[in-house]
Amino acid sequence: MQTFLHLEKVRFFSKLIFIFLVVIISVIAFLPNYDKLPEVVSISGVINHFVAFLVLAFFLDNGYKLTTKSAFLLLFAYGFFIEFVQYFLPNRCFELLDLVVDMSGVGVFYILKRVMKF
Repeated sequence: MQTFLHLEKVRFFSKLIFIFLVVIISVIAFLPNYDKLPEVVSISGVINHFVAFLVLAFFLDNGYKLTTKSAFLLLFAYGFFIEFVQYFLPNRCFELLDLVVDMSGVGVFYILKRVMKF
């Protein structure tokens, strides 16, 4: 019983963190002056996208009972939504490479999950 309660707490906090991350990532993604962010935030577009979606996949997987395919499709839709909105923003554009890197982060998470069996 105590293990079940512990798992439910982990699942609850994973959901909260996932939602928080989606909000933060969305705010950053929709900023028109991304180049003016502190260097800590704008390290490298490729690294930012890869790590962001790897971490999103982790918390999505721990917070929600989705199949790998459903989680991948949901995160693909989110990544596509970000790129779609950026197409209409000044100083931003739709970049297919960003979407590929996003999905690479998700893919690496699920490969690691399978290999490490966690």
